[in-house]
Amino acid sequence: MKTCLIATILAMTSFTVGAETFTCVFTEPFISFTYSTSSQKLVRKNYDNKVSTTRNVSFEVSGPNTFLLKRNNAVVAKLVLDQQGSDGMSDFVFPYSVEYEGLIGACESTVLKKKGLETR
Repeated sequence: MKTCLIATILAMTSFTVGAETFTCVFTEPFISFTYSTSSQKLVRKNYDNKVSTTRNVSFEVSGPNTFLLKRNNAVVAKLVLDQQGSDGMSDFVFPYSVEYEGLIGACESTVLKKKGLETR
């Protein structure tokens, strides 16, 4: 009976971590990037539509609600799950704030989407 109870509790509390894609946006300058946890690629798009790809970018949990994108042990971007991310010009609130190359921006993911002010 104990074994059955423990197995049931474990089944109820276990979960599978799947691949996730983050889309991050910035203003001044207008750039964006997407990052895939499965491919470990960061694809940046500049305001002039120039695209560059950085491979072998890892995703690490660095603390409560804080995540780092790293390449060769150097931090590429820092994401904070604070439900206060802003792209600086729209009425959307993003689940993540992000620091990238000295810029502050906002991200959403395939799991957590941005919200309009009316849906908050």
